[in-house]
Amino acid sequence: MIRKIIHFPVLAFMFLAVSPAFSATIEIPQDYATIQAAINAAAPNDTIFIFNGTYIENLVIAKAITVMGESRDGVIIDGSATGDVILINANEAKVSNLTVQNSGEIG
Repeated sequence: MIRKIIHFPVLAFMFLAVSPAFSATIEIPQDYATIQAAINAAAPNDTIFIFNGTYIENLVIAKAITVMGESRDGVIIDGSATGDVILINANEAKVSNLTVQNSGEIG
């Protein structure tokens, strides 16, 4: 009788190779009062889902996350005419389904 033996390191490698990446969905305003607070708390690959409303904020995104509004016309990020409304300093960051208004002037 021939026995086949699979060593533990091989099984561990196979498990790690097919394990999915874990990510969370953070909801605004339920989980955080501001979008920027949620961005600061988010881990890479997390999604920040913003429910309809007007949010007076200037956002800085410096990690690979997704920021998604409930509806393009229902989620408004208003920069109060004070610079960039959304500044993205990260590869793989995604922003979708929202309206940006009232950016400030440069210079």
